[in-house]
Amino acid sequence: MEMNCINEMQNEHKFIDYLKAQRVAYSQSKKYQIFDLINISLAILLPLILVLKKEWVNPISAFVFLWTIVFLVSGVFQKRKTKQGAKIQEQFDTELYDLPWNKILCKSKINRDIQNDLTTKYSKNDLNDWYSKEIGYLLPEEIAILLCQRINFSWELNLRENFKKLLMLLVIAYYSLFIIVLIFLNAGLYDTLILLAPSIPFLISGVQISISLSSQLQSKNETLELIDNLIDNYSKNKKLPNRTELRQIQDLIYAERQTPEKVPDWYFRRHRNKNENRIDELIKQIKSQF
Repeated sequence: MEMNCINEMQNEHKFIDYLKAQRVAYSQSKKYQIFDLINISLAILLPLILVLKKEWVNPISAFVFLWTIVFLVSGVFQKRKTKQGAKIQEQFDTELYDLPWNKILCKSKINRDIQNDLTTKYSKNDLNDWYSKEIGYLLPEEIAILLCQRINFSWELNLRENFKKLLMLLVIAYYSLFIIVLIFLNAGLYDTLILLAPSIPFLISGVQISISLSSQLQSKNETLELIDNLIDNYSKNKKLPNRTELRQIQDLIYAERQTPEKVPDWYFRRHRNKNENRIDELIKQIKSQF
């Protein structure tokens, strides 16, 4: 039974470069979140403008139509950058875990020149100990890998759940307030629909993000249950997961990472330290079962 060297290896220069490249790729992907912000701004401003300037309904409607197309196209570019970051992080994980590269699922690896270009754009020195140091080196390699994979799934589970609730609350509050104002102004059904039309991109964005987060949460919870079953099997029967099982779980992780991130950086940064502490405590609890 081999002990693991994950804690030491993850801080080697090669692996830190992988993390720098994937961090830049994901950051570039998140820049497209500006379109979500514009959607919110338009949803707030345009209906107010129409209340004051009803004669502008035709040009504003045409603008909203064009903007909706731009918004949908931006999602295509965001997905490309997300996939790039996912591939680089997959290279980090598979080499750290010594797992084979899945050519069928992941296709070719990221070109080294592209990776180096991304790496040089990251100037901070804050990527050491990517996986919790609580994993330690005394655990069998397969269990250490399984715990790292569990971290990948549970890392932002609470963040995504709380952000989804916050987003839905904002959408419901916005449309409830807007309808109350229209009732106060005695607007008819036709006028109500006309005035609400400019907010359609905001509604589409809110629904898309909520559906995406719900799908991610369901998938993550299902995979966490699978991982926990393997951990429990080791805890009770000392049966180690085989490499095929670990590779299959890694496939699920890669598929999840290709979904464009919907939690904004500002929300992530605000809750990061709290989430890291939660992960460390979780690993301690799991290790106490062994």
